[in-house]
Amino acid sequence: MTSIEARQFFADLASQPDREIDLARAAFVYALDEYPDLDIEKYLARLEMMQYAVWERVEHKEEPTAVLHTLNAYLFDERGFAGNREDYHDPRNSYLNEVMDRRLGLPITLSVIYLDIAQRLLLAVVGVGMPGHFLVKYHEEDLELFIDPFDSGKLMTEGECADRLNEVVGEEVEFSPQYLEPTGKKQTLSRMLANLRNAYLLREDFGRALQVTDKMLLLNPLDAETVRD
Repeated sequence: MTSIEARQFFADLASQPDREIDLARAAFVYALDEYPDLDIEKYLARLEMMQYAVWERVEHKEEPTAVLHTLNAYLFDERGFAGNREDYHDPRNSYLNEVMDRRLGLPITLSVIYLDIAQRLLLAVVGVGMPGHFLVKYHEEDLELFIDPFDSGKLMTEGECADRLNEVVGEEVEFSPQYLEPTGKKQTLSRMLANLRNAYLLREDFGRALQVTDKMLLLNPLDAETVRD
């Protein structure tokens, strides 16, 4: 696929209503600039196969926390997905195909994989754009849990999320419950692209950084600045 075709493909996707966007597919689409021969359907099929692998293990488990623990065991213990702490700003951490192949990523890219599989399992999960550290939230009736795919799917309370924010920032900061509100799909994509742009800027790869900024503007023409994770 040419760069012009890849841009148009992403522009068409960005024009869709937020609720209609397939987040994982969109992440693969923005990777086409760097990987023009990327077989998106093959990677989506791999995600579906991962969902089936978990489904076989949870078929008789109705307790949501049991299902979450099973999903965690599959993704992080059996498959070996992990946060890339050694090279956090490697651009590959922001490309979902690379994250699936290398099983290393950022909080937000690991969360997109987690969300895709959990939603296929019909779990009530959403992405949460906490500043500095993207999370997944499970919420149903009177049960609310926060999940950190960067930390092997650790289940956390709101108070533990505040502690995680302090850890990321490196000092104690005032925490707001608004930090744990659900994040829209376009907003999530913008944040993923902001991370990627930052990674290229750190390498002084300004051509690629500009290409990423163009995609951010396609998502939000008014403002290409967004919080990173």
